[in-house]
Formats: sequence, C-alpha cells, structure tokens
Amino acid sequence: MHVAFALLLVLGMALHTLRATRLVDKRTAELSAALEREKAFQAQAQAANERLARIEKVSAVGQLSSIFAHEMRQPLGAISLYAYGLKKRVAAGRIEPHVFGETLEKLVDQAGRASRIVERVRAYAKSEAGKPEPVDLVQAVERAVSDLKASGRANAAIVFERPSAPTIVVMDALDLELVVLNLLKNALDAVKPFGAAGCVRVHIRTETRAQGARYATIAVEDNGYPLSQAAFESLSDLHPSTKTEGLGLGLAIVRGILERYAGRLAFERRERGGLIATVRLPLASSDANSIEVNEADPSQEKSANGALS
Repeated sequence: MHVAFALLLVLGMALHTLRATRLVDKRTAELSAALEREKAFQAQAQAANERLARIEKVSAVGQLSSIFAHEMRQPLGAISLYAYGLKKRVAAGRIEPHVFGETLEKLVDQAGRASRIVERVRAYAKSEAGKPEPVDLVQAVERAVSDLKASGRANAAIVFERPSAPTIVVMDALDLELVVLNLLKNALDAVKPFGAAGCVRVHIRTETRAQGARYATIAVEDNGYPLSQAAFESLSDLHPSTKTEGLGLGLAIVRGILERYAGRLAFERRERGGLIATVRLPLASSDANSIEVNEADPSQEKSANGALS
C-alpha cells in the first residue's frame, strides 16, 4: 500500500515537472516571439523616423534656399542699381563728390544687409534664434518701403500711415525686416495687374486686449482681385507657395518667425477686393528688454479693418 502511494507520488511529481517544463518552454517561445515582434516594430519605427528626417531635411533645405534666394535679391538688386548709377555718372563726366559719397554709403549699407541675411540663413540651418532687442516697428516699415522703392520693385503706391510715436517690440531686427518685406512684396504682387490703380496701405496700431495684454499690430492692405474661398483658406497652409515670383516659400517661414516672439499672423478679405494681412506682436514691457507674452484668444483673432482709396 505504501509502495503504491509512493509510486503515485513520484508519478505525480514527474507529471507536474513535465507540465511545468512544457509551460516554461511555451512561455519562453512566446517571449521570444514577442521580442522578435518588438524588434521588428522598432526597426519599422526607426526606418519611418529616418524617412521623416530625410523629408524634413529636404524641406528645410528647400525653405532655406528659398529664403536665401528671395531675400538676397533685394540687397543685390539695390547694389546693382547704385553701381549702375555711378557708372553712368562717370561715363557722363558727372563726378560730384557728395553724390558719390552718399551712393557709396548706400552700397556699404546694402552689402552689410546681404551679409546679415547670409548669417541669418546659417543660423536658421543651425536652428539658432535671432537676438531679441527693442526695435521700432515704424522704422522697420520705413526701411522696408525705402528698400523696395530703391530697388524698383515698388510697382504701386505704398501709403504708410505713420503713428505719432515709436511702437517698440522686442524682436530680432532682421527677423522683423524679413516679415515686413515679405508681406509688402506679397501685397505688391497682388496689385501688379492694376498698374497705377494699385495701392498698398500700411498702418500700425496698438491695442489692449483681455487681462490688460498690450499688442502692436501691423496691417498691410492691398486692393487686388477678390479672393475665392479656396484661395483664402490656402493662406493658412504651411506648404511652400507655387508662385514663380514673390514669397516663393509661402507664409510658413513668416509664421515660424512670428511664433518665436509670441506673434500672430491673420488675414481678412476686403469687401471690395484685396486682402488685409495683420501681424500682431506683444509690445515691449516698460524695461524694454522683455516681451509681454499674453496668448490671445483664437476666437478673437481678426485683422484690423481699413479702406484703400
């Protein structure tokens, strides 16, 4: 009797050991399969990330190339124009020292501007932000209008309603210049078909919004053709533009620049045709070294109204 019980006990233990071994083998196989699947998923994720990185790199190179080609046209065009004027004066024997001095100063200024653009594109490539400093929006607009007229690209009247006092924001000066120039060039492109009847109007305002947040706005209006709903909605796309002239890279870069300084870009269609592009930036605080960052309510985003003659 005892022998039979002992045999049954040994047999039970053997069966339990066999069952446990099979369960361990099964679990081990399942874990191995799970690890293989995990490795496969990781490989797929890595491959996908590498593809996205390549796409982003190509996109970034394209955008930087567009920035460089587009923005360098301005100072290089001005340099060419001033040099041509000096050459004509020399050929005609009209060598006035004061005229030469003023023109050479302009050439040096435009060459310096071209150098700053090169440095900024290099900084973009390295994902480096510009150096924020107090800048006057009024001076930025005046400089952009002057450069456009000097280069011969102001194909229509530009009316700038200057405020009575400086309007100071904290922003990299070249970044601000790029934003203003791009919006003005887009507006000039829009009114080009109208010839002398085309008009671009620029005005600067300050406003106090919710919770006392203070902002400066630059509104650029044009009296171009009415925009369809599809064309108006495309202004919000973050993809490069297909235009052969003008901004070339769309408004994605402009928005990216503004977002670094808590700024916003909004659009509104004019009733009689054309567009209003409005940039909103926080006003500089009282110490003029920091930005009053107050996120605006998206539901309140609306460009300033205005009328063109």
